[in-house]
This record gives sequence, structure tokens and C-alpha cells, in this order.
Amino acid sequence: MDEEGSAAFEELEALKAIFFEELSAESVPCPTHANDAGGAANGDECAGSGYLLVFELFPSTGEDVSAAFFALTLEVRLPCRYPEAVPLVSVPRARGLNDALIAEVVRSADGLVAGADGEPVIFDVVERAKELLTQENSAPSVVCAVCLCGFDAGGSGGGTAASGCDTDDEGMVRTDCWHILHIGCFRAYLAQALQNLIRGRREVSLHTGADTSVRATAAVSRAAGSQKKGKKKKKKKKKKKKKKRSRWDDADSDDDDDDDDDDDD
Repeated sequence: MDEEGSAAFEELEALKAIFFEELSAESVPCPTHANDAGGAANGDECAGSGYLLVFELFPSTGEDVSAAFFALTLEVRLPCRYPEAVPLVSVPRARGLNDALIAEVVRSADGLVAGADGEPVIFDVVERAKELLTQENSAPSVVCAVCLCGFDAGGSGGGTAASGCDTDDEGMVRTDCWHILHIGCFRAYLAQALQNLIRGRREVSLHTGADTSVRATAAVSRAAGSQKKGKKKKKKKKKKKKKKRSRWDDADSDDDDDDDDDDDD
């Protein structure tokens, strides 16, 4: 498939141009597929080289990146005889998605690949995966990580009627670790976490006698800094006094020498 002008080569170049931020491609030993015509035994490798295409896919949300609640990594292994030979599609990593949707992505890709009949099909596979992500993004099938209730269609914060969850209809939020929560649940979680932090600091203070509050810690650090500055100032004053004394002592010794000279005269 490395021959310039071939259908596979042209498709790969087109994919790089279309998905230039989402696609990484590398040449790998050709994986033989169990149903390749004339292929080697299953598990063996042919003499040619194939490609490993890795797509990092997100729902279509326009320019609002923060509105993407899901993501998945789609791997496509192209054998050297692609598109006559069937590519292998897998999802090694998904964030925020349940197992049912991941299985649907793979099942949909396998269906497109099986019906390709020797034609380039990778673009269709990727676009179908993005469509499924976008559909799921508008009506998530996962549950809130705090209250374990579902989300209404459109991504509203209220629990579904079947869940019986009474949450505020404020929308939903995704954390950096790809957990999805009702905004009301997330606010309550943060408030509880803050209370636990304050309670823990108080318990430490009771057992150790130390003031563990942030304000007290800052005051202590400022006091320590001022003490260091005070010590430095005192040292400077002492040095100045010593210098003055040494000058006075030198002056007195000179006067004494002059008096001695006068007496000798």
C-alpha cells in the first residue's frame, strides 16, 4: 500500500490532511487477518509492511471544547494488501463512555469494513465513530459520579424520570479525569470536601496544639521572616558600633601617644 497513486496511498494522504490534529500514523509489520484471501496462517506476519492509524476522537461541539464530555482512541491496523484485505479496528482507550457504547463503535466499524468490498473505508469508519460520540454527548447514557443518577436528553442536570433522582436542573460538568457530574452534585461535593478539610485541620490542631489554619500558617511565616530581618538589623548595628568603638579607641591611643611625647619634651 506504499505505492504512490494507489487507492490506499491516496486515502492515507487524504486522512492525514483531514485529521491532521487527530491522527498519528506509523509503518508497522503487516498483520495478517484471518479472512485475508491467500493470507498466511492466523497469527503470522507477511513480508510487507502495513500501517497503524491512531485517531483521538471527540464529539462535534463546534469551538466549545469544554462541551465535549467524551473521548475515545480509535486504532485501525491496515494490512499491506489494504483495501483488498480487511483492516482491524479496535478501541484501546475511552474516557467517559460506558461499555455498551464502546461495543457499538466497534460493531459499527466492523459492519462498514465488511461491506466495503475492496474499497477505501477508513474515513467512513472514523466519521461514524464521531457521529456516535456526538449523539452520546447530547444525551449521555452514563450516570452522575456523585448521585449515580442519569442525565436527561440535552445534557440537563436533572435525573431521568426512571432514576427518581431529584437534582437541580443546572446542567452537567466534566472533570479533568473525565467524570461527568450534575453541576448541583459537583457543588455539593466540593462543599463537603472543604468541610472535611477544615474538620481534619481542627483535629490535627487539637492533638498537636498547632494552629494548622492557612491564615495562621501565613502569619507564622511572616513573623519568621520579620524575625530574620530583625536579627539581620541587630547584627548590622553591632558591626557599626564595633567600627565606631575601634575608631574611638584608635583616636584615644593617638592622643595618649601625643601626650607622652609632650611629657618627654
